[in-house]
Amino acid sequence: MQQSDLHRLIQSLETKGDALTHNSRQWREKIDNKTKEIEQLKRKRQENAKRINELRETAQRIQHNLKNRQEQQQELEERVHAIKEERIHSQCLVTQAESEWRELKAAHDTLATRYEAVRPSRDCKCAGCSKCNIEFAMLPCYHFAYCEECAKELSSCKLCNSTKQGIQRIYYG
Repeated sequence: MQQSDLHRLIQSLETKGDALTHNSRQWREKIDNKTKEIEQLKRKRQENAKRINELRETAQRIQHNLKNRQEQQQELEERVHAIKEERIHSQCLVTQAESEWRELKAAHDTLATRYEAVRPSRDCKCAGCSKCNIEFAMLPCYHFAYCEECAKELSSCKLCNSTKQGIQRIYYG
């Protein structure tokens, strides 16, 4: 080979070397840029992973709170049901008490009427002996017309002739 060929070969190799150096620099820049992009993507991935964990924790808290709220709602619904049942029972008791009160009032009115009817006879004398004051009623007719001695001795009421089943002392208030 000749010197001019060598010279051309060297120049050609230098040109190719320069081109390779230039290409190498471009590739390094591209690699550096891609490395930076990869680092940014890694950071974003870490940030996203952290955010995902935060969101999972938030979702778990929300689910826990929701479960607690549902349990509280269930308890409240059970309490409301129990209160409604108690109210219905109380209303029945009130109705029953009102009915009993009306019955007692009617019985009281009847007794008051009877008392007023027999009140003048408090100082009256026994229907049996006509001597002693009356203190006893004959059962079952409740005629209040006898002294103790006659009430014990008689076998039937002198006023209505019903058979005596017992006697009752009547106390004045």
